[in-house]
Amino acid sequence: MIKKILRRFSPSSHVVALFVISGDAGVNSWSRILHPTDFSRASRAAFRWAIQLGRRHGAEVVIMHVVLATSAYEVELIGLPAFGEAYQAERRRWSERAVAELVARARRRGVRPGAW
Repeated sequence: MIKKILRRFSPSSHVVALFVISGDAGVNSWSRILHPTDFSRASRAAFRWAIQLGRRHGAEVVIMHVVLATSAYEVELIGLPAFGEAYQAERRRWSERAVAELVARARRRGVRPGAW
């Protein structure tokens, strides 16, 4: 049962933080914090906040980044399907390395990381 939803918005960036507090235990019962990232400046600020909350509550910080598939339009624009596949594979490798770096940073800051 959701007891309370808190929404905070930073007008200087495009960061919206949504906190869902469930049950009677409230905020002290956090065990997992999801940090979706696009590696932007705003996302880096949100990561620092997620790390602080994770440390404060002893919570796991799960880091998630979605790699969008190369669209048919992009493949047609490039003109070579094999190049599109190579480009997609390189985007995936870059994203995996970037997420691994965030996981390592979380560990160095004493937070239990997870990644999707």
